[in-house]
Amino acid sequence: MAVSWMGVFKVIPWRDVIENAPTVVRGARKLWGLVGGAAQQQAQPPAPATADPDTRIAALERELARQNDELKAAANLLSTLAEQNERLIEAVEILRLRTRVLLIAGCVLAVGFIALGIAWFR
Repeated sequence: MAVSWMGVFKVIPWRDVIENAPTVVRGARKLWGLVGGAAQQQAQPPAPATADPDTRIAALERELARQNDELKAAANLLSTLAEQNERLIEAVEILRLRTRVLLIAGCVLAVGFIALGIAWFR
């Protein structure tokens, strides 16, 4: 079934997308910053194996805390994206229902006009 791209773009609730775009961008930048920070931290050599166990444990705890923060940021971003996706799906469902109602109304009107035309010419 061929779908017109313009028809697809008309279905998207752009107001909701535009309203939520800054939130998604902030989340993506925050996540990217955390990932970029992770790359910089990974460039730093870990505590040597000959280092004091307390030093190694502290380094591991810092790394675990950083990864935990990164995971929370990713989860928040995914949650925001899932909420937007849910709103988009609801909007598409509403538009699908409206299209079906309009199609039925158009068919009823067409049958009515045909019946009126037949009655008029008799």
